[in-house]
Amino acid sequence: MQIDWQVVTIIVVGYFAINGFLRGWWKEAILTFFLAVLLILLQQPDWAQLLIDALNSAITAIVEFITTATGLVIGATASAFQLDPNSPGTWLVILFILIMLAALLARSSLPTSMSGPLGPSVNVVEPVGRLLGFLLGALNGFLILSLVREYLDGRGLPGTTPASASQLTLVGESSFGPAASDLSIQATGLPRVTVLDSFIPWVIIGVAILLLIIAFRNRVFIETDAAGGRRLGTRSPYGYRRIDPPPVRRG
Repeated sequence: MQIDWQVVTIIVVGYFAINGFLRGWWKEAILTFFLAVLLILLQQPDWAQLLIDALNSAITAIVEFITTATGLVIGATASAFQLDPNSPGTWLVILFILIMLAALLARSSLPTSMSGPLGPSVNVVEPVGRLLGFLLGALNGFLILSLVREYLDGRGLPGTTPASASQLTLVGESSFGPAASDLSIQATGLPRVTVLDSFIPWVIIGVAILLLIIAFRNRVFIETDAAGGRRLGTRSPYGYRRIDPPPVRRG
């Protein structure tokens, strides 16, 4: 079975572009930063190894704590569950978790509706926010697909031998009866230039960090009250508009 990578790229980039158009640029900026972190780990395999080692240590500590607290003998079973930094599956799971975490963080940091003294307020995405979200969403879709390619290729993973530059092959057991025990998928039409080539990754990482700073400064500010005290306040970012309910008239 062969799939055209260019078609997959159009579908994935188009999906995230539309999603960014609906959500606006501010929420997409959070995802861009998380994807840039994964890109840094591809650039620095030693850091990726340290991250996986830390996660494995945390898993072991949690298992030992549960075993001590409950008296259940689960150490032998759980000790075999250790993340493999050389496995593409490990990083694909981490990628999926970070995408979900970015979505939850964006939703909680800039909710669509907020309760107030007069009723719920609504953050509405303005046209300029949708346009920027469309562009940033397309970039996120490209980064996600590029990360998937690099994980399957394996050249940026700790201690992994790169696969062929002309194709990617995924082999897994079929779950649709005994007709076929293996399924091989070959991706064709892969671009020669990837996010790990030349200076491209560092440009993307720099843009992601800049976007995170801009997003934070657009959302959070320091306000001063009448007594001279200071506290952090929030506002609708550029490209968003907060609509408050009309005051209730009494009479």
